[in-house]
Amino acid sequence: MAGLALASLPQHVLAGLGPGSGPIAGDTHLYDFSTDTDSVSGSQPVTLGEGWDFSIRSAQSPQAITDPTISVSSAYPTSDFPGVTSFPMTQTEPSLPVGGNMDFQLSSTLTTQGTIGFDSSRSVSPLIVAPGGGQQTVTVTVDLSDRYDNYLQVGFPLDFAGETESCGTASDSAAASCSANPGGSVTWEGEVDNPTCSSSCLPINQPLTFTAILNVPNPSSNPITYDPSVLIKGSTCGDLYNAEGPLGNYCTNALYTFPQTTSITMADPTLDGSIPGSGSVTMSSGDSGDTYAWALDDNDLYRVAYTGASAACITGTINGSLTVAPGQIVCLDGARVNGGLTVQSGGTLEMTGSTINGGLTASGATSVDVCANRINGPTSVQNSSGSVIIGGQGGPACAPNSLNGPVTLADNSAGVELIGNTINGPVTVRNNTGYAPEIAGNTINGPLACSGDVPTATNDGQRNTVHGPESGECAGF
Repeated sequence: MAGLALASLPQHVLAGLGPGSGPIAGDTHLYDFSTDTDSVSGSQPVTLGEGWDFSIRSAQSPQAITDPTISVSSAYPTSDFPGVTSFPMTQTEPSLPVGGNMDFQLSSTLTTQGTIGFDSSRSVSPLIVAPGGGQQTVTVTVDLSDRYDNYLQVGFPLDFAGETESCGTASDSAAASCSANPGGSVTWEGEVDNPTCSSSCLPINQPLTFTAILNVPNPSSNPITYDPSVLIKGSTCGDLYNAEGPLGNYCTNALYTFPQTTSITMADPTLDGSIPGSGSVTMSSGDSGDTYAWALDDNDLYRVAYTGASAACITGTINGSLTVAPGQIVCLDGARVNGGLTVQSGGTLEMTGSTINGGLTASGATSVDVCANRINGPTSVQNSSGSVIIGGQGGPACAPNSLNGPVTLADNSAGVELIGNTINGPVTVRNNTGYAPEIAGNTINGPLACSGDVPTATNDGQRNTVHGPESGECAGF
């Protein structure tokens, strides 16, 4: 069960009398998390960036609003807020037409420790884009495991000039509407099944998939790898808690009528810092004598940004060893490396149709995809945080490899696949987690030993040909 961020949330002070109809003032607390990985567990403690989004909306106003003003003060130093030179920070407009919005977003370098509230993952196929460009299928999975998520938005921002995208499909299309925006970006959004949901709702505790088709340009003469950006937004409401106890319900509207110039002051503990003081936000208009109802609609928005990355593929010959550094994505397509290939912690390897003379060693990699290659020397992939794919059933997805040396797959946390390969040497599979290791359809000239995997290894009904003893989980494979 994913949880909510344990962070101080805004406390609100409003003054007024009975209900009416008029402008709406709102405050959204933003929690940002960026990642280069392909999956994020919503219940795992992470460092979240803090920000605020304040708005005045005139959707309920019978006439234009004059002099709408948002003013923000904080006891934190201005250096914590990019672009801010002094407080109060004030934004005002001469008027706000009926149906108009005025927004003021305040970003900061402040952080808080907490959890996001929903699990998510990103996958793309194929990762390699050929010269001249090609299509990719991007799949995003979101599991809204927190009852107090109340709105979900999944978007695919543009990374390349000339890139276009189409909506594709959603696993719950009745509750998730999709729009292809000008410029090619795609956004799904929908209300989540919670006590305040008013119509068709996205389900809780049921993984949702969103699939987009990307047309990615590649004007170069070499293939490239491309991992597209994905932005997921989940807003929360309901009875929220921090380390000190309950903070109340922040997703209900309260209506107030004011006979003259109005203001709403929101004392926000997260703007106070560790020193005495009172961070505050004042929203006001210059309409004196009119009766407007101000409704406060506050929530918290958790944004997970999967960052995009691209790299040119190596296609020639390297006489010497090759190292994939932390955070680096390296693609080999028809290349030859006359030396060892090493993937360091946080590196990503995509290798197709290549020859490695010296073996492959990956420790702590983000992901490793090895398809249709010849590796002369040991193959060892350990402690990877993302998927490990070595071979497949042939075809365009991932063709089998020829591995001439011992193979070790150990302590990987997002599942491993060893499928259809010809392996001249012993195979050891141990202590992998996340998904059951799939050891299927290989020809192994040597022993096969599997142990400590959770879930246990499987051959998925495709027997291996093993010229040697089979032991542990893989006995009889």
